[in-house]
This record gives sequence, structure tokens and C-alpha cells, in this order.
Amino acid sequence: MDASELALHWDKAERLGIIPLVAEIEGKVIGHLDLLFCEELPLGSFLLLDVLMVHNDYRRSGVASVLIKEAEWLAKLAKTVPAHFLSDVTGNPSNIELFWRAWERQRQR
Repeated sequence: MDASELALHWDKAERLGIIPLVAEIEGKVIGHLDLLFCEELPLGSFLLLDVLMVHNDYRRSGVASVLIKEAEWLAKLAKTVPAHFLSDVTGNPSNIELFWRAWERQRQR
């Protein structure tokens, strides 16, 4: 993606209310998670976690867990979001297990 395409992407994300979380080490982006606060009937308010990606060199090192915990922290700050839903498992099928554990934690609250 060149700079102009990236600028269009971020402009569209901002208009849609998408919140990007980025994990970085020494200025290098190693992980990414898109968030979207939603309100839809009959679900009510929820946080959609969408498009979780971690660079191949940093998988299985806790980066995705940190991004999801940060998303949970933001949901607590909003105080209007009783639950979050998980969407895309882009990039790594093991994300399904990570998403499942996060969902189980949410259910136990």
C-alpha cells in the first residue's frame, strides 16, 4: 500500500469510528487490532474486535494478548460496553484460540 492509499484507508477508518491499536517495538509495527464501539438491537452496546494481525516474527509471544487486554481496558473506560464480540481471525488460525479465551474471560465477569 503506498502513502496515498494508506491515507485514504485511515481517513475511511476514522469516518467509520474504527479505533486502531498498534503494538510496536523500537518503532517497528509488530501487531494491529481494529476496534469499533457498536450499538445494535437486540445486542445493545458492544465492542467489536476486528482484524487482529501479528507479524510472523512475533507470534506466540503475547502481542495479541496485550492488544486484546488493551481493548478490554478501553471498553471498561467507556463503561457503556458490557461485552465485546470477536470478528476476523486474519493472519493466523491460532487467533481463534486466543479469541475464545478472551470470550470466556468476558463471560465469567
